[in-house]
Amino acid sequence: MKAENRKEALKAITALRRTKPEPGVLAMMVHIENMIKTPMTVILNKVQGNSLNHKARLIGVSRQTLYAWMHHGSRPNTKQAKRLEELTGISAEVIRGKQVK
Repeated sequence: MKAENRKEALKAITALRRTKPEPGVLAMMVHIENMIKTPMTVILNKVQGNSLNHKARLIGVSRQTLYAWMHHGSRPNTKQAKRLEELTGISAEVIRGKQVK
């Protein structure tokens, strides 16, 4: 997502928050907001290694899994997020998309 599109999406979420959505809707908005603010590509760039294969081995997943995280909007499970937290210093909650930084 381009920076200008990210800014527009975050503005829209901020406007929607003012409408005081129900808790389930708010939780989904927080998840989407976190995915916009902290895309998996940013997180994975903090993992040492010069190839997807090397990064995948460090995390304990396949190269295809990394690709899915980067390009299809999926996120790591709890165990994978904790491993990424060890490698990057980014909290597992942020990696899972459960909390906005």
